[in-house]
Amino acid sequence: MTNRRIRAALFSAGTAFGLLGLLWTLVPLARYNFSWITTVLISIGWLLLLALLISDRRGRSERDHLRIELKTHDDRGLNRTNRILTAIGDERAKESRHEYHMERSLERIEARLGQLSTRSGSAPHALNEEHLDILFVTSNGAGLGHITRLKSIARHLGTDLTKEFLTLSRAYRSLAETGDTIHYFPSVDAAGISPKLWNRAFERHFAALVDDRRPRVVVFDGTWVYYGLTNVCRDQAIPLVWVQRGNWKNEVNQASPQRHNAISVVDEVIIPGDFAIAEQVDVGPEIEAVRTEPITLMKRSDLLKRREAITELGLDPSNRYVLVNVGGGSLGDQTDVRKTACEAIHQLGESWQAVVVKSPLTSGETAQSIGAVEISAYPVAQYFMAFEFVVAAAGYNSVQETISLGIPSVIVPNSRSITDDQVARAQGAAEAGWAISATTAAGIRDAIARMADDAQRAKVVDSLCAVEETNGAESAAQALESIVRQSRWTTKIDRIGTTKSAAKAVTD
Repeated sequence: MTNRRIRAALFSAGTAFGLLGLLWTLVPLARYNFSWITTVLISIGWLLLLALLISDRRGRSERDHLRIELKTHDDRGLNRTNRILTAIGDERAKESRHEYHMERSLERIEARLGQLSTRSGSAPHALNEEHLDILFVTSNGAGLGHITRLKSIARHLGTDLTKEFLTLSRAYRSLAETGDTIHYFPSVDAAGISPKLWNRAFERHFAALVDDRRPRVVVFDGTWVYYGLTNVCRDQAIPLVWVQRGNWKNEVNQASPQRHNAISVVDEVIIPGDFAIAEQVDVGPEIEAVRTEPITLMKRSDLLKRREAITELGLDPSNRYVLVNVGGGSLGDQTDVRKTACEAIHQLGESWQAVVVKSPLTSGETAQSIGAVEISAYPVAQYFMAFEFVVAAAGYNSVQETISLGIPSVIVPNSRSITDDQVARAQGAAEAGWAISATTAAGIRDAIARMADDAQRAKVVDSLCAVEETNGAESAAQALESIVRQSRWTTKIDRIGTTKSAAKAVTD
């Protein structure tokens, strides 16, 4: 601002002196011969104008230099900034390229989940204003064992309690005709992603389901409590109950960080009993586990009479039938249990017929190709009276059902199961005389031949008749009803009057 004023003053003075010198020559005072005055005035004017010109040129030069400096500085800063940003971008690209693709996979999976979430084949719920009493959740497992156990408990709940199921089992469509609401979420294997990303997706899905259904209690059946369950339930103060099937393999039992410190992941534990195994489980401090009798879905009074069962299954009443219900079971030597059993039954004679339960989890040889009749029924136990005996896997539900319902059976343990000690369960049942255990292909053929003998089978039936029918599902249901009642106290929270913010809004 100061330089601009100086230049204006020089310009004004130089012009004034120049004009004054010019006027002096025109004034009629020339007779005094003051021409030197004119010369001086004009010279001063030109000097002032020259000084103005020099000052202006110097100012322009300084401005040009400053502009060049600023541009150079900006260019250098911009180049440096660009180099830094480029380096950061390259580093991020290197570090996150894999995670980016996994995130995209996660987005695709979550989009797919919006299509897979079911209510027994119906549309998803709208936002629910009412509380759901119990949300039953099951892990993946190898079939329908976990969800069948929970459905056994659910059958004994009071009619005033509402319930729904969330399962990871791909066999969930087998339950479409049960009338229950079934939500499905793909397991980590079915989703085909890493456990880390799967757990994030599951927790997000479970949180959304809880926000919608608003359960008072969540009940989980599985061998590993997903941290998403724990996080969401504890964040929303929802009691989380773990139905913990027993008879774990020793190495898995010892290594589990959850089973003997259950309070770290759940609030309550229910341990169903096992006819074939006597087990004491320490669930850790702060939790007193509820121990029940063995849990089964069916009671003896639920079984159809032989003729009625035969008719409903579409079988010829003149034949003798053996039910083969081993799922996708295989022995440690990769022997196909189903095929081996069907071949052995075929060798019993023309009147004997193998009946295979179709499993939604297996895709192998057709029943006809191995000389069997194929049926699809759930629960299949209600048709037990149609069969002379059963060839079953040594899983928890199968063994508890055949023993509780008095059905003679050949049980085949799967030694490759991760957690469940099926070999120990099969041995326990066989030693009590309730079944015949087989662990090899030759053993299966021999056990079937022995069980087909009427006298041998009668001995097994006599041993089974000595077993008192019990069902731990009733006591488990009672325990859950008590937890639901305790959780209902929050519905009594109320408010009367007007809050300050509401009062202010009214006055405004």
